Amino acid sequence: MDIEFNVKEEWKALERIMRDVESQLEHLNLELKMFGMLNNNVKTEESINNNILKLSASCYCFKGKKPVAVIFPDGRRVSVATWKKAAEVILKDCANMPSSCERLIENRDKIMGRKCLILGSSPKGMNTPLEIGNALFMEAQFDTKTLIYVLTQRILKPTGYDYGKILIELSV
Repeated sequence: MDIEFNVKEEWKALERIMRDVESQLEHLNLELKMFGMLNNNVKTEESINNNILKLSASCYCFKGKKPVAVIFPDGRRVSVATWKKAAEVILKDCANMPSSCERLIENRDKIMGRKCLILGSSPKGMNTPLEIGNALFMEAQFDTKTLIYVLTQRILKPTGYDYGKILIELSV
């Protein structure tokens, strides 16, 4: 009876360990996808060609690259020279849509970064504020990767704005 009990207990312990290992592997796989390292081939469904990426691509794909233009789903192409200008153009487009604008306004003064407000009703306390609209500002003092992440995941995603079809043309 003791041997049977020990085998059952050891089997249960082994099953717990396997679940933990599977969970860790899933987490690692997710991190690798997030960092764009799982498929090191950048030419995925997130890239149109070598110098045009979807805004929904991993923020790591944009690191070290310069934007040339933002291309909206309706075909509008807006020339930009910096990532801050690209973020501003995209946020202004978001603010021009009534439902998205309403959610942006609802979220202002609620989205915080480590040191300051990311989306606020005034530029007060922001290091590099971008004016999006009347009483709507975004902190933009971030590196490229973080700016893209904050723009897409912290600001646009909660508003329901469909940024997945926006393209970013990069300099070659």
